[in-house]
Amino acid sequence: MIFSDECHFQLNECHYGWSPKGTSIAKKSRVYNPKVQVWGSISSQGPIFLTFYEETLKSKDYVEILQSGLIPVVNRLMGNNWVFQQDGAKLQIAKNTNNFLIRNVPDIALARSCPRPQSNGKHMAYSQAKSL
Repeated sequence: MIFSDECHFQLNECHYGWSPKGTSIAKKSRVYNPKVQVWGSISSQGPIFLTFYEETLKSKDYVEILQSGLIPVVNRLMGNNWVFQQDGAKLQIAKNTNNFLIRNVPDIALARSCPRPQSNGKHMAYSQAKSL
């Protein structure tokens, strides 16, 4: 089973310090602090693939990450015997993404609350995937 998630980390977000009673420490800050955005995947064998991105991930970007990064690495490590877990984010259940996954991923586990997309039988409910 391959698990994945994306996250962003704000840089220079919070600064704390002590000051004498009745005074404060003022520090200028930007309205929009820089951030690092990362998408990564892991399995029971350890980390699989990690990538950084700049803009908000859209379906086409997600498919590119899977196609050029995750899938070649996983196929090299596990052959054609793996399940890709999806948490149901909009970009993961988009038609473009779903069509790509049906063609390129052996099995897909969806979180129970996700709408079940049309498929060729590769998708399974999360409750079914837990027994793998």
